Amino acid sequence: MRILTIRPGALGDFIVTIPVLRALMTAYPEAAHHVMAPGFARELLGPRNPHLRFHHLELPGLHTFFSEALEKDQRLVDFFQQFELILSYWGNTDSIFSKQLAGCREGRLLCCHPKPVEDFPGHVTEHLFEPLKQIGVSMTYENPLLPATPTEISMARSRLDSLGMQPRFVLCHPGSGSPAKNWAALRFTHLARAVGTAADLEILFIEGPADEETASQIRQASGFQFKWLQNPPLGELIGLLSLAALYIGNDSGISHLAGAAGCPALAIFGPTLPELWGPIGEKVQTLKGSSNLLRPSIKEVATAALLLLQG
Repeated sequence: MRILTIRPGALGDFIVTIPVLRALMTAYPEAAHHVMAPGFARELLGPRNPHLRFHHLELPGLHTFFSEALEKDQRLVDFFQQFELILSYWGNTDSIFSKQLAGCREGRLLCCHPKPVEDFPGHVTEHLFEPLKQIGVSMTYENPLLPATPTEISMARSRLDSLGMQPRFVLCHPGSGSPAKNWAALRFTHLARAVGTAADLEILFIEGPADEETASQIRQASGFQFKWLQNPPLGELIGLLSLAALYIGNDSGISHLAGAAGCPALAIFGPTLPELWGPIGEKVQTLKGSSNLLRPSIKEVATAALLLLQG
């Protein structure tokens, strides 16, 4: 049996879908499982699931499945026909893609819109799991979702050595995919100083591709006091998160990664609901502020961080 899961979206979107993939693989252990997703899916799951097959979303000809006026690319028709079961998060059953997909194959197709309705009462992962109830699959998964491999831990230790850092530290990511979700950069500066001093720990800041302005503000405000790591590979970042004493960040993909790696994590939320979109993990705490992120205060975040460090 061949099973394909199609999951577009950003890093955090994919991570909250991992429990669904785990449940499918547990329910069908003898099946050949395939994932069609952005390139980072291979970096996240490949080292932990060597038998999982990956396909990039940007397949040639895929655009023909998004228009009823175009003839479907035959190579992709042949590709999709090989799967007895397809789970797609590219729109609901009424979307053009879903209709095109259903019309070119005979196997079972389960479709789910990636975003729940506005008043959905649970976590987004529960929404994403809804289609599997049709085939009697239970949502069971183990934490952490993405435990670091020995290779990833070795990469992380090498990085810490190159930075001259001790293996016990606090990891901070002050950015996200949207400026509207970011706690003020200067607050991260004061927070890092407060937590680092109180806990006697070094602070390592992570700068992602969209964080240049935020990182520049923190560097200048702190007098270049803290150490920084720019755009680390995901495997190395998972290793660093497995070693960190604490992670602090916004509502971002890296915050989801921290929870999935099993790191004690503090995620600051503003306009979005943490009970719906919060990171998955046994050691995750979310702080709900205001839509304009004037709350929580530096003191509130520092207090929560120090309590997490105490275990």
